Amino acid sequence: MRVNTSPLFEIACVLVRLDHAARRILNANQGIIALEIDQRNIEQ
Repeated sequence: MRVNTSPLFEIACVLVRLDHAARRILNANQGIIALEIDQRNIEQ
């Protein structure tokens, strides 16, 4: 059973999901960059 919700609420939910996905991608990217920096410091 689906509750009748506002179209604006549906759009807001989609935007929140996209925000969560973008944050995960950015966090993963920052982790990779941090590892690369650590490896460069070790090699020097």
